[in-house]
Amino acid sequence: MSDDLASGRELGATVAAKIAAFIQELSPERVPDPLPVDFPLLAQRALDSRGLRHLIGFLEKSFQVEIPDEALLPSNFGTLGSILHLIDDLGASP
Repeated sequence: MSDDLASGRELGATVAAKIAAFIQELSPERVPDPLPVDFPLLAQRALDSRGLRHLIGFLEKSFQVEIPDEALLPSNFGTLGSILHLIDDLGASP
């Protein structure tokens, strides 16, 4: 495995852990620990509208991205995996 690939995976794991920890703080009674990347956050009501607003603010501040209105779709926030994909697509900086 190349050093770049290894550091990319490590960085991805760090970003995932940071987002998962924030989501678990928002809704500890509804979110498993550890949070699987495919856990249905919206379907399980782990994120409500207020929690989603807090999460968006956290993502924008923590990863220096601006989440455009057209990206505010359930498909982008349904799981930790979809959130990670969105952040990556927006060119996040950890």
